[in-house]
Order: sequence, then C-alpha cells, then structure tokens
Amino acid sequence: FGMGFGQEKTEFKDYLHPGNREFQYNGKEYHIKCSDVFLYPQCYAAVADRLGKLPGELLIVDIGSKTVDIIHTRKHIPVESDCITIPAALIQCRANINNVVYRKTNRTLTEEQIQQVMMYGNAPYSDKMVQIVKEELAVFAKGIEAALKEHGFDLEMTPVVYVGGGGRCDEAFRFCYRQTYHAH
Repeated sequence: FGMGFGQEKTEFKDYLHPGNREFQYNGKEYHIKCSDVFLYPQCYAAVADRLGKLPGELLIVDIGSKTVDIIHTRKHIPVESDCITIPAALIQCRANINNVVYRKTNRTLTEEQIQQVMMYGNAPYSDKMVQIVKEELAVFAKGIEAALKEHGFDLEMTPVVYVGGGGRCDEAFRFCYRQTYHAH
C-alpha cells in the first residue's frame, strides 16, 4: 500500500547539488562550496518553523491530491527511514465518494460540493448525500490510519499533524485520531 519516500531523490539531490561554484553579482566575486543537500517532502517545510511548539516525536501527514506523504520525527528531526508515500489521496477519495453517491442516489457531486463537506461538515444539498460524503470520508480516514499502523506507527502514542489540502478535512479525521494538530 505504501511506497518508499523519495523515489527520485538521488537524481533530484544531484540536480540541486552545485558543488563548488564561482559567480559574480553586482560586481563582486563569490565562491561557494555546497557540502551537502538535504531533501524532505514539502510537508516538513509546512511545519518546520513550528516544530519547537509541537511534540518532539510526531507524524507529519500531508494529504495531497495524488499522494499522502508521511514524515516521522524524533526530537523534531525527520527519521528518513520512516518516511513513506501512500499513492492514494484526495483525487481517489473524491472519485470513490462520487461512485458511492451515484450508486445510492443516481446523482453526482462536483469537486466543490464534496470539498464543502470536507471543510465544513455540511453542504446545501440533501442530508442523505451529505451523510454519504461523511461516511466515505470516514472510510478514507480509516484507510490512512490503517496504512500508518501497517507501517508500524502507534497512533495511540504518536501525535499527528495534518498538512496539505486534505489536512482541512477536520471533521473526517477528528474521530479517528486522538492527538491531532492541524497546520493549514
């Protein structure tokens, strides 16, 4: 269900690593030596400035359109061997929601209509369809929880911070996780 973090990491690191460079800027000579490059998913950057206010050990879960990226930190430092990417996220979640809505009501919802329930827990359409969306968001949340457990994370012991577009799905995730922090 999960794939390794940073499958293109080596190539990207090589691309970013300038080594020794010399250049001129505003008439002044500059010499730089880059000794190393560190790469982490963007979800780490989303909370890096707040890590001191968060528990030292936590999971940073970035729920994006195409993937869910997870970073495990200890003492606020990413544990690279524990970083994973799950190749199913909001696009698939929305498609699943629409399949179930169509199967049960013979109607479809727009992305915006689904997002309204994701963000606010309600929408100006039938209670039955809102309930279906909530139920399918719960299925999605439980799937993420199952994937985290499958990778050895104890959600009773490790706080979770959500980032990314899916991090706004407060209602869907609130009941699944006991200790959550949200960074939008």
